[in-house]
Amino acid sequence: MSGLTTKVLLRSAFTASDSGRVTQLLRAIAPDVSEARKGRHWDFTVSNAVVSLSVLSTSDHEQQFEDELLANGLLFDDAPDAFLLTFPTNRECDREICAELAAKLADTFEGINCG
Repeated sequence: MSGLTTKVLLRSAFTASDSGRVTQLLRAIAPDVSEARKGRHWDFTVSNAVVSLSVLSTSDHEQQFEDELLANGLLFDDAPDAFLLTFPTNRECDREICAELAAKLADTFEGINCG
């Protein structure tokens, strides 16, 4: 069974102060949040699955975000960073949690949920 991945495009560059907001949001759903890579990567457990959330530069990962940018009529400068949320499994409960978390991230950071 393959994993589950979703993306949230950010309309402005991700900053160090945004990192704390992400950690706080994640701790509301998972008590074991660990932050790494200078505030641009988090691992946490939900429904017995270790989930990863990363912030990536869209221009540094062009192939990974090109379709989402085109679908939303955006250039790399319009969405310089993006969240990449990855679940190791694709269970129904994972899809629900992933969708909820992507929506929260999009709302909190005024991003575009590419769910």
